Amino acid sequence: MRITERTTSPLFTSALLASTFVALSLNVSGQTSAGPLAPAIAHSSEGTMEGVNLQRTGVYYTKAVHQFNGLLWKSAKLFEINYAAALTPAFDNSLNFADIGFSEPVVRDGLIYFQLCISLNQNFIVALDLSTGRRVWAFMLKDALSAPAITDDSVYTVSADGNVYVLDNRTGVERWKYSSKDQQWNVYSSPAVINGMVYLTSLSGNLFALDSATRQAKSVFKSKEKKDMLSAPAFDNDLVYIASERGVLHAVDLQTCQEKWNFKAKGRLHTPIVANGSAYFRTEEGNLYAIDTKTGQQEWMVQIGGRVQPVFPVVSVKIGTSLAFYDSTIFFAGSEKGTDYLFAIDAQNGQQRWKFKVDGPCRSPIVADGVIYLGSLGNFYAVDAKTGMEKWVLRAKSEFHGKSVKNVASSPAVVEATVFFVTDEGFFYAVR
Repeated sequence: MRITERTTSPLFTSALLASTFVALSLNVSGQTSAGPLAPAIAHSSEGTMEGVNLQRTGVYYTKAVHQFNGLLWKSAKLFEINYAAALTPAFDNSLNFADIGFSEPVVRDGLIYFQLCISLNQNFIVALDLSTGRRVWAFMLKDALSAPAITDDSVYTVSADGNVYVLDNRTGVERWKYSSKDQQWNVYSSPAVINGMVYLTSLSGNLFALDSATRQAKSVFKSKEKKDMLSAPAFDNDLVYIASERGVLHAVDLQTCQEKWNFKAKGRLHTPIVANGSAYFRTEEGNLYAIDTKTGQQEWMVQIGGRVQPVFPVVSVKIGTSLAFYDSTIFFAGSEKGTDYLFAIDAQNGQQRWKFKVDGPCRSPIVADGVIYLGSLGNFYAVDAKTGMEKWVLRAKSEFHGKSVKNVASSPAVVEATVFFVTDEGFFYAVR
């Protein structure tokens, strides 16, 4: 990997991306007490889940890296993804890549957690030491796992095998699991935990709340359409917001389990974010919506950023579906006339404030202290949230069979002026 800050000299050494599978080593290392800001709600995954918080706004309330100063640490090689072995035939006899790759990392109490899939039957939740990048533990299953949500003492993940797994956050040892006889969980989004209640969605269009104390689950909401997969839930003011594949945004009261309102959009929806009295989301066709959370009425809609597209070969990652909200501005990755951009949209009226050209499709943007961070195919960017000007960029490239190849960089975690991210070459980086 090469790192540059406009004209900075290369810092990281290149790494060879081998073609053979190398299994994860499960060496245990020490832990540190450093960590992010304390969770806003006791026994909650607030701050330690996909989208960072329960509103899924992608904002870390911590010091940012405004000027790149160098590498803090680089982990040992954690994994190698054998992309060739994961090729699967499609219905037309062409080849598709499986859902291999990794989630955005999340940080809590001195550990970094992320989900990793390195082959069709090799799925992990991994924990690293925050100060060194060394492996602390790894939990493995043959079936697909969701990105994790972490509370004070536990890690929650759902699996395609029909179970919800609850792990000890320090050791990775299974504490207990909840087995569902008739539900297939949505592994493409992390669960959310609020005051000991674990919220998760199913492929059949149901939202469940699992009580971590009694280990019993109850249905919170059922979609009227069968086999209507729901998005990850977003929460605000005793309401949960979930979007469906059929194009409906639902607002459900957590106390009564009754739907307060629903809004029908044009096209398939993805996980909404909730901020300043509005719910925001994009459709597969590239329409960006703002919905009033009190009334369920449309405030505005604009078509911008092109159609949603996958990140090849990590096809489970969809560009343009994840939004971030900061300083009354919505940020997301998209394209326009064949060129990729990071877009900044005024949350009040849907007008474009600026767009920043990037060299390839980007993953979910994360914001901290006025700086937007986003990983892409080939680069990792830091962009000023107000002006849209590049602050610094890391060139994520390595050598493969004598040729320069681009790496897919994850969305990052940001803690006290340090940025943590992983690339598909198998290394984790901490920069400041």
